[in-house]
Amino acid sequence: MTRIPALLSPLCSPLLLCLLLLLLLLLTPASALDLRLAVIGSGVSGTGTALMTAMAVAEREDIDTLHVDIFESELRTGGRLYSVEAAGGRWDVGATSWCMFDQYARNFAYGLPTQPMGSRDGEAACAWDGSECVDTRRLMGRTYARENTAMHELFGEFAALWDENVLLRRRNPRPYESYRELLGVNAMINYTQKRAMAEYNEYEAEHFSEPFPEFVRQYVLEPYYRLHYGGQMSDIHEFASEMAMARRATDSTRAEGGNDRYVDNLLARLRSSPASARLFVASAVQEVQEVEAGSDLAHRRFHVHTANPDTRQATEGVEYDAVVLAAPIEAANVRLSVEVAEVPPRHFLALHCTLVAAGRLSPLFFGLPLQHVMPPTVVSTSNVTDFYAIEQLGETASGATMFRILSPGAIDRLIVPMFEDIEYLFSKEWKYAYPSIMPGKDPQPFRLAHGLYYTSGAETMYPSIEGALTAASEVTAILLADFAAQHALPV
Repeated sequence: MTRIPALLSPLCSPLLLCLLLLLLLLLTPASALDLRLAVIGSGVSGTGTALMTAMAVAEREDIDTLHVDIFESELRTGGRLYSVEAAGGRWDVGATSWCMFDQYARNFAYGLPTQPMGSRDGEAACAWDGSECVDTRRLMGRTYARENTAMHELFGEFAALWDENVLLRRRNPRPYESYRELLGVNAMINYTQKRAMAEYNEYEAEHFSEPFPEFVRQYVLEPYYRLHYGGQMSDIHEFASEMAMARRATDSTRAEGGNDRYVDNLLARLRSSPASARLFVASAVQEVQEVEAGSDLAHRRFHVHTANPDTRQATEGVEYDAVVLAAPIEAANVRLSVEVAEVPPRHFLALHCTLVAAGRLSPLFFGLPLQHVMPPTVVSTSNVTDFYAIEQLGETASGATMFRILSPGAIDRLIVPMFEDIEYLFSKEWKYAYPSIMPGKDPQPFRLAHGLYYTSGAETMYPSIEGALTAASEVTAILLADFAAQHALPV
């Protein structure tokens, strides 16, 4: 039998072996966690959440890699950012602009060529009441310059308040549970209530020597709000009306080549990040299912089931730590086989967007002489039910003008009498354009359940690109806080 040298025998004591083993374990790097995320919807809030999560994970040492799968039901990405390529250009039939005063809109437009929308000096426009086309710039008359200056001061104040509110995210360690809570933290709602349309007389008295007459309200203010929100003055709540006017008074912007380039930009930045990202189009999600029903939160995982056989094969067996529903729950048609928080129902407004390339807008349709030159924008008053607004978008390759018509329903019967020398026609129906804006109702939450999150509840307060990005920021903060707590990681 081989004898152990006396010099080595002390090393074989059980205590020393245990100490050596413990030292070996301490010196071995701990295996970092992976985070697997599923995002349902490739609009601004969905791609924004994926990118923000990737950026946050890249700054952590205790989460190794983010694996994110984005599921999109359509053949294209972008959600309600949708641009059509036709007549030598790309034209928006979805969301038209965003406000660059919002920090998220600024940050996530990084590297994206943009162009300003509209004019601070006021473009020529008219309001159609069904029998007369009224020149709205003439209505403002000599008060326009003073009104424009006062509006800039007022909404510059609002823009600063909004930016301060969003920046609170960096100073507040606890994610907000809903968009209303986020806005309430620094009296945003109180501010907008003070500036509500119901108190516009007080505002007029403060800024103008003469109050606006009633016909200015009818032909200028109301048509403008209808253009943005499709409702009557009584339906427009304070926060939304402030944001609508802030778009006009501050830097309202669109992406060159169409606003869906904004989502393209988000996806490109996601692909260049350390995250492992996959995008599945034409892959409507049918069900989000717990891997093991009734499991404790520390072990909760989800399967995502889709109707697309290729996507189903690519994601078979994948267990997601978190799922983000980035589409209106009323329209997504996704079964959630997990008990979720109460989601108050909302009424959605439908909107039709029609593109027409034509020689010009016919003045005869509006009861004007044939030689009359129509302004770039025509809005409608509340007694006109056919359309909300007609806008000139630009010149086509053939030299015609591309018009966009926003309306509550299809307007096929109006196209021929409304336009001369028609060259192109395209129509898109948005069945779920945006919800009725009702801040008094209970808000839809950002967290539906532990591991299951929701971005579209913010639309009840403010349906916009900026609102979607702010919701994405909050959902990112909540899901990472939940994941950290689940695995005993620092928040």
